[in-house]
Amino acid sequence: MHCAEPYGSYARDTSSDMKILHKNFNLPIEAKGSWHRDFWHAAKSQLMTKYTTEPATNGFGIHLVY
Repeated sequence: MHCAEPYGSYARDTSSDMKILHKNFNLPIEAKGSWHRDFWHAAKSQLMTKYTTEPATNGFGIHLVY
């Protein structure tokens, strides 16, 4: 199965901005504009703490900045 889903669901009722699915692997993507107040903290407080701890991510994720 290959797909991308907006607002990918993760444990603890959290959701990344996007999730890419490929077989048994998923890749969370957290996107922030450079002007966003949480821009500097999102990689650690959201991506690393909430999403990449899921076993199916193998510790991988993308912090997308636009």
